[in-house]
Amino acid sequence: MKKNTVVSFIVMALIVGAAVYLGISAGWWQVNSALDGLWTFLLIVPAIIWMLIFNINFFNSALFFAGFGLLLTETGLVSKTEWVPLLIAMGVMTIALTIKGAVDSKPAEIMAFDEKAKQNDTDTIKIADAFAGGRYTNISENVKEGNISATACKLVYDFSKAELQQDITLKLKASLATIVLIVPKNVKLVVNTNCTCGKLVNRVEEKSVSRTITIQADIKFGKIFVRDTLPENISKGE
Repeated sequence: MKKNTVVSFIVMALIVGAAVYLGISAGWWQVNSALDGLWTFLLIVPAIIWMLIFNINFFNSALFFAGFGLLLTETGLVSKTEWVPLLIAMGVMTIALTIKGAVDSKPAEIMAFDEKAKQNDTDTIKIADAFAGGRYTNISENVKEGNISATACKLVYDFSKAELQQDITLKLKASLATIVLIVPKNVKLVVNTNCTCGKLVNRVEEKSVSRTITIQADIKFGKIFVRDTLPENISKGE
């Protein structure tokens, strides 16, 4: 989906969160003590999604720490009299994250290449990465199929130097993640996408086609980039 879909989701979550907070504060409805603070996740979760998809900035940092601070207050871990030092701490962390976001303002597709490459020369590609992320290269002489999954991380899989003896199918799953797939040149892509708040970007130039790669992509709040060349100014990671 386009960015405005994600923005709409975030705005709706913020409106709901604000409405719930005002309703509780005004005594319009009561919340079970076991659920105290649960509504603050309507601020925290959109902030995290905002950070992962659009990079870190002042607004999503402030939203995250505001939600986190309200969660601490609602659950009784921090009293309202302790809000001043808490606000100071959250302000410092917001500024720190904002600075980090400005430094790391490269597109997600480029940031994924920050990792050092690891060899994964297998005929059947099987990668499942969560939180840590990674960058892999494959120069197998007969890639047959593949299954690549990334959760809350950035992952690069480069098999542009591998050989395809037949048409193949690759299953890609990106959940709160960015996947960059680099395929061999002179291939035709057939893409089937199941997408919820994310997108697949095809940068492959089809010229003289020798093999077909069918991609079955499942995207949940993430992005998948498919290309047949390295982005400019990117090292090979050896």
